[in-house]
Amino acid sequence: MNNPKFRFWMILSVLWTAVIFGFSAFSRDVSGTQSTAVWEVLRTIWSSLTEEKVRSIAHCLEFAVLGWFTVGMFFHTKSFKLSKPLLYCLFIALCDETLQKFVEGRAPEIKDIWLDFGGAVVSILIFWGFFSMRKSAKK
Repeated sequence: MNNPKFRFWMILSVLWTAVIFGFSAFSRDVSGTQSTAVWEVLRTIWSSLTEEKVRSIAHCLEFAVLGWFTVGMFFHTKSFKLSKPLLYCLFIALCDETLQKFVEGRAPEIKDIWLDFGGAVVSILIFWGFFSMRKSAKK
C-alpha cells in the first residue's frame, strides 16, 4: 500500500507485536523478576497493589498500545472496519499465550487472553473515536 500513514502505523504495530512476543519469550524467572521490580516501585505509591495486579495491568497496557497502533493502521485503509483491529489484537493475544507454552516455566492462561483483548478493545474504541472525530473535523 502506498499510503504513508498506513505504513507508519503498520511499522509501529509490527514492532510492538515483536515487543509483546519478546516479553512472552522470557522465562518465568526473568518475567517474575521484571514484575517484582515494577511492583516494588509502584507499591510505594499504591500500598494495596499486589504483584498479581501489576501483571494484570501490564497485560492490559501492552495490548492497549497494540490496539492504538492497529486502529491507526487499519483506519488509514480504504475500507476501514472496526473488526479488523479487533481481530488482529485477538489473534496476537492467542499467539502470545500459545508462545508461552514453549517457554520454560511459563504456561498459557485463558485469563491473560481476556486481559490482553480487554485492553485492546478499550484502546481501539477510544482511538477509533479520536480518529473519527479528527477525520470529520477535517471535512
